[in-house]
Amino acid sequence: AEGSSVGVSIIKSVEDLKKAKTEWHFGRAMVEKYIPGKELSVAVLESPEPNALGVIELRPKVEFYDYKAKYTDGITEHIMPAPLSEKEINKVKSLAVKAHKALQCHALSRADFRYDGNEFYILEVNTHPGMTELSLVPEIANYVGINFRDLIEILVKKAKYHNS
Repeated sequence: AEGSSVGVSIIKSVEDLKKAKTEWHFGRAMVEKYIPGKELSVAVLESPEPNALGVIELRPKVEFYDYKAKYTDGITEHIMPAPLSEKEINKVKSLAVKAHKALQCHALSRADFRYDGNEFYILEVNTHPGMTELSLVPEIANYVGINFRDLIEILVKKAKYHNS
């Protein structure tokens, strides 16, 4: 995919495959097993150590959290905090921090997961997540008391320190 789920398709039939092939830009495809379940995102901010700020659940009104669901107002419900048990919240936050460290991320990352009720599956780690006032990381940060301006100031200070 090209980012923001551009080029991602869920294939359930031969017809779906034929339609998706017409949209391939590079002549090749990566195929992964579809994982049903809740769509979750976890923001990790270094302060100074990596700390998972919170977990948000995304409930798109379309088949999956695609480009349209991400950028069209009203298509996806954001539930903050995600309706999970404390044990589940701690587990997925721990996984996000471990991924942040394993990938040697700096300052900020956002890990995206699917949760089938038994296991958390990490889909990807965004090392440069969206940072508009409507993006997921600022929304999660705001929920825990870090407004957009303060979040940007934290990141600028981190960048100055990292590059000095």
